[in-house]
Amino acid sequence: MARSLAAIRDPSTVEALVAALGQPSRWTVSIVAQDLVDMGADAVPALLRMLHSERHATAVAAVQILGEIRDARAAGPLVRLLQSSPQ
Repeated sequence: MARSLAAIRDPSTVEALVAALGQPSRWTVSIVAQDLVDMGADAVPALLRMLHSERHATAVAAVQILGEIRDARAAGPLVRLLQSSPQ
């Protein structure tokens, strides 16, 4: 499903792709991550929401993807996340 959603390249597919980051399959997460990086700025708002996911792996994936996208909107939330995390 992720591949078909990514092929659409429509910003409305971002939420479904971000939700797929929670899948247990590393292959799926890897494919979805690259698709979100390719979508760039359109993916940033949804990824910022995922920074606070209860699933650690999902939040980590969001951080990594935001780092690849390099959108300035992510800087503040990423710094705050770093400052609030236990040492």
